[in-house]
Amino acid sequence: MALLNSIYINFIYKQLFFGWQITIPALEILPISKISKESQKPFENLVNQILQKKEQNEDTTNLENQIDLMVYKLYELTYEEIIIVDAEFDKILAEFGLSKEDYEKMSVEELGKL
Repeated sequence: MALLNSIYINFIYKQLFFGWQITIPALEILPISKISKESQKPFENLVNQILQKKEQNEDTTNLENQIDLMVYKLYELTYEEIIIVDAEFDKILAEFGLSKEDYEKMSVEELGKL
C-alpha cells in the first residue's frame, strides 16, 4: 500500500499509462521492489499510523511525505531524479530538518524513524 500510494509509483504509472485508471494488468507492470519482511516493517508502521489518523480525520501529510522519502531511497533515486518526480522534495527535506547531504547518507530504515 505504501509503494502504490507513493509519489514515485504514481509518477511511473502516469508515464507508462498516461492516465489514472488503475487496472490489474497495469499494476503487474509497475516496478514494485521486493524487500524482506524486516525491511517492510518501517513502511507498515507508517501505513498503520496513517490509517489510524485517517480514522480520526487527522492530517497525514507528514507521514505520507516520510514514506515518499523512504521510497525514493528504496529505489536509489538520485537527487536530480527525485526533483523530476517531486518538485516539492526540498520542502519535504526541510520539514524533516534534512539537507540533501543528510538524506543521501541515510538508509530506508533511518528515514522510517524520523
